[in-house]
Amino acid sequence: MKVLITGSSGYLGSLLSGFLTTRSIPVAGIDLKDPPDTLEERPFRFYRCDVTQLDYLTYIFRQEQPTHVIHLASTFNKVRSLKREHHIDVGGSNNILDIVNATP
Repeated sequence: MKVLITGSSGYLGSLLSGFLTTRSIPVAGIDLKDPPDTLEERPFRFYRCDVTQLDYLTYIFRQEQPTHVIHLASTFNKVRSLKREHHIDVGGSNNILDIVNATP
């Protein structure tokens, strides 16, 4: 089992990453912010990536080959542009779904 978590450096993502890695479940984390230092000595690999970067996301999924995906990335703190928020929240979610559905 390997879990890929988008938004892994946020509050929920970092708690979930910590919970899983303390149980020796490998986690690949994706976020724009650095992960907490508490994850350094665990089975955790971090990628600095925006969920709108389809090519890089595809690369990460190919490298990590996760068995489970938890998508938590979003514009929780509003970016003051509805168009940009839609691009990140909806477009990013579509990217994740497209990659997961295309993966055999």
